[in-house]
Amino acid sequence: MEMVIEMYNFSFEGSQKKHNYFEGWYIKINDIKNNEVYAFILGITLYKQDPHAFIMVISPNQKTSHYYRFNKSDFHYTENKVIIKNNKLTSHSLKIVLDDLKVDVNFSKPILLKKQLFNNSIMSYFKYLPLSTSHEIIFLKASVSGEIINNQSKINISGNCYMEKTMGNKFPKQWLWIEANNFNNPNAALVIAIADIFYNFKGFFCVLNINNKEYRFATYNGSKVSIIKNNSDNIEIVIKKKDIMLNIKTIYKDDYFLTAPTKNGKMKKIINESLNSNLTFTLYEKNKNIVSDTSNYVGCENLY
Repeated sequence: MEMVIEMYNFSFEGSQKKHNYFEGWYIKINDIKNNEVYAFILGITLYKQDPHAFIMVISPNQKTSHYYRFNKSDFHYTENKVIIKNNKLTSHSLKIVLDDLKVDVNFSKPILLKKQLFNNSIMSYFKYLPLSTSHEIIFLKASVSGEIINNQSKINISGNCYMEKTMGNKFPKQWLWIEANNFNNPNAALVIAIADIFYNFKGFFCVLNINNKEYRFATYNGSKVSIIKNNSDNIEIVIKKKDIMLNIKTIYKDDYFLTAPTKNGKMKKIINESLNSNLTFTLYEKNKNIVSDTSNYVGCENLY
């Protein structure tokens, strides 16, 4: 059953799209022992004036961020594989072969979303609305192993990873996205996304999984979110759902550029993403602190 859920969220949804569309798969890998963290995005834009496939790579240790461009014809999706020329992504592995970067890693033991009433999507029934962007979580956390060769330097990777996917015709005007899975508790993972989805109406979701127990907060289940602090270094968020409250504090650090889709899937908007932020959450039930934890190697994009 877990395999079916995972493949459902991974699959390419743009096979019937002809133009003005984008779809991209995001993977964050962190290896504490080697003090390494990477983010990879494999995707395609069908912007009518400039359709192409792409791979983006952020490497904070190398202090680099790259956008590798490929022909549209280099992109294929077959047998649950995203293929861009010699590069391949599945829900279980990533292989990248570029002139200055080689990646060959495998994913295992994923923490998946719990099945919901409408579907397996983090968007729930919002997935069926005509939004400019849709979001999927493929897994909240998985073990990763393999090797990365960056500028002739070989690293044996052993750590954690996260995978998600976005698709549509443009990113929202404003959003906040935070992902963390390197907590003291190895069985904890958290992701939150807040975005302007209809004019100034904010929609959001947040998933906290602790020891295989999922806490799901979202616009569609009556949860309420407040950004109570937001400056260049500190972000504090409070989420409430009935008698449960989640407080999230993030210290933002060291960002690098990414390219995001604007109208009709045009890859134009330059944004910043941190992979080295710190996060602390505290979960309350009936005003009682039931669990708190801290993570480093936190991914964060803040466009509010």
